[in-house]
Amino acid sequence: ELAKLAKTMVDNNVQIMFHANGDGAIEDAIYAIENAGITVEQDKRPIIIHSQFQKPEHLPKYVEIGISPTYFTNHTFYWGDVHIKNVGEKKASFISPIKAANDLGLITSNHTDFNVTLLDPFFVMWTSMKRETRSGKILGSDQIIDAYTALQQITTGSAYQFFEENRKGKIKKGMLADFVILDTNPLKVDNIDAIKDIVVIKTIKEGKAVYSATQEVTSSHPLSTGATKFEEIKGYFVKNDVVFDEVCKFIAVSEQDGFDKYFGIGKTMNNDVTTLDFDKFNVAGILVKPSDIASKIEITQYTSEGAKIIVGFKNVIGEKQSFTSGALLLFKIPKSRTSIDFVSEGTTVKVTIK
Repeated sequence: ELAKLAKTMVDNNVQIMFHANGDGAIEDAIYAIENAGITVEQDKRPIIIHSQFQKPEHLPKYVEIGISPTYFTNHTFYWGDVHIKNVGEKKASFISPIKAANDLGLITSNHTDFNVTLLDPFFVMWTSMKRETRSGKILGSDQIIDAYTALQQITTGSAYQFFEENRKGKIKKGMLADFVILDTNPLKVDNIDAIKDIVVIKTIKEGKAVYSATQEVTSSHPLSTGATKFEEIKGYFVKNDVVFDEVCKFIAVSEQDGFDKYFGIGKTMNNDVTTLDFDKFNVAGILVKPSDIASKIEITQYTSEGAKIIVGFKNVIGEKQSFTSGALLLFKIPKSRTSIDFVSEGTTVKVTIK
């Protein structure tokens, strides 16, 4: 059936993009593409997404047919230890074999599978340059690549796979002026771990600046109301196992362990993650139950009354969206405060800081 589908795609000049993770699925994809009559001379550029548990003998076939893999080296960090346990270190060490593929002349790319992993190209570079698991083990050291090759995976390699190598992927005369200005040159970083900390200073899209790290950002809530300063905490997400009894959930915690029950770090290429210091402040949050309706939390009041903080807010409902998400607003609470009144539409919810 897959071979028939591949033939239909070829006959209608549709580029093949198969998703294949396991070695059996990869072999099925190779069989389907080959039996669709594709050869490397035709330059059809069929893509096998992930090509994760690849066998070394798959790669010569990729060369012969002209298959271009898009790899997923973030797997080495997030699930590398699990793969070792499930399939053994030898097989796990050859996941996303960018170096082996490039050595055979294949043009490859590297991706995040967002929102499976964070949408952060510098983290993608790091995982391909270090291949370190969560436990600190280096998984497949022979497949480690250098910074320039890692950069190609998220620029020229991706452009090639979409037949856009003549307009995207390089800073070159005659091509689209799509590029970023970074605070550090990734090709001159001595410490590989520092790759993850690179910050985008400015983003240029088709010759126009669309983002600047120094631009003023207009906030929907006041920075200060009365004598109490509102300080937002950024860069975190609500964990999937958080249970909602109502549309809005209110959290107030005084220690890291309590915070970690509800929230994880959501680092992307452009955002800032607030450093938490529970010796200096507590943390409170307003969480909106995930749904397919967009929402946004707006602070309307932030005042103190003795040892109590009063937080007025609105849950602004937006339009229907194609995915499920919930609004989140985290903020600092002075250590001298012991409770919070969350007030919205005449309803008050009292929360004690624990």
